[in-house]
Amino acid sequence: MSYHSLITHYILLVTCVIIWIILVWHVADLSYKHIHIDSVKPHNKSAHKEDTERIAVLVYLDYKQGGNFAIEFCTFLYASWKYVMSHSYLTDYVRFKKGVSRRCSNHTLIDLIVFCHPTTCASLPTDCLKWSTLTQFDLKWMINSSNCMYRPLPPLTQNPNYPAKYEYLNTFSFLQHMHLGDVLMRYDWILRSDTDVFLTPTLLKWRPKYNLVTGEGGYGDLFNRQRLKNISLKLNLTHRGVTNFGSTWYGRPKQFLIAAKLTLNISRYLYENEFKPNLSGLEVIFTEGTDSNGKWPMWWRPVSTMYGSELALNHLIPGINQSYKAIDLLDAFSSRRKPALLYPHIHCWHGEAEFSKHRFINNITSLLHLDKELKSDDVKNLITDNIGDKNARDMLAWEYCMYIAWNAVGNHLPHVVTAILKIG
Repeated sequence: MSYHSLITHYILLVTCVIIWIILVWHVADLSYKHIHIDSVKPHNKSAHKEDTERIAVLVYLDYKQGGNFAIEFCTFLYASWKYVMSHSYLTDYVRFKKGVSRRCSNHTLIDLIVFCHPTTCASLPTDCLKWSTLTQFDLKWMINSSNCMYRPLPPLTQNPNYPAKYEYLNTFSFLQHMHLGDVLMRYDWILRSDTDVFLTPTLLKWRPKYNLVTGEGGYGDLFNRQRLKNISLKLNLTHRGVTNFGSTWYGRPKQFLIAAKLTLNISRYLYENEFKPNLSGLEVIFTEGTDSNGKWPMWWRPVSTMYGSELALNHLIPGINQSYKAIDLLDAFSSRRKPALLYPHIHCWHGEAEFSKHRFINNITSLLHLDKELKSDDVKNLITDNIGDKNARDMLAWEYCMYIAWNAVGNHLPHVVTAILKIG
């Protein structure tokens, strides 16, 4: 065989291998559409003490001018996590309603796993530990204590395969990391959350009764319910009638990863393809003068991730019903006037009633920029009234959020403020 023939055969062989790899990659990317969460093999106990359960609170910390996301993380999620881990004795006062699952171990560790926009990482509290390799992660993980660990990661909106203008999609940016599965499989449970949330000591004691549960959302409407069912048919997915899922998920790592991957792909599809004014059925949405995103709450493009999670979870969980939404356990309102220890996870919803994250953030940003209109005495009182350690046993939910946030201003915020002022 001549030299040129050998070269030709070699090129053909390499081409065939490349095509085979692309096909395998494509099939692997789509195959989870046909996997039911309930059919996934049971979770194997991680390599830690048998009487210990480990929870990973997974979050993507994005960048926002003025540092709002960093402020939320530091004074809400991070500060409440610190409180929970130093006040585990409060679980003795937790009382659940009948039928609510409880932990089966004697000891619980909760890690904050933060993937952050490279610009925002600098604003993390100083005791959050950076990791780059799995070996570095394991060295921190094997310490028998709760840790805050972070990894810089560009947002999905900087990835050419995803819509650049859809910032809400960035909450799934952690899926880009090649070792995400390896990291999460070290845990018993994964709690995927936003940054504007508060954890309470009740999280140490409560466990979902299913492999994956969510909080309660607020996007459901008669129009989008029917439209999502129609789109589900078009995409060859099964819709079982459950709607209004919350943004917070809590479940086993394998089930979480399957659901998150499918949700991301469906959300991207919906955002890019299902909000075109000329589509059949959208005549009532895109009328003259209508916002280009649609009409809230009928059909609203910015909540494509919520629509995507509805289609994914209905398809993946054969027995799904309303009880898969952990109402009053996940995404509880931060304005609740009931005991804080009723709720493992509290979310800041829009509204003026305390605790209001918008009022808090406005006070902090005004403080940062030395706004003369700010009533400094009011802010000073909020800081001094909430300084020092307090027992949350008898606090109402809104009081707990108020205490954690304003206590953090003195204890955890100074480093964040310095970083924000540098970032701009």
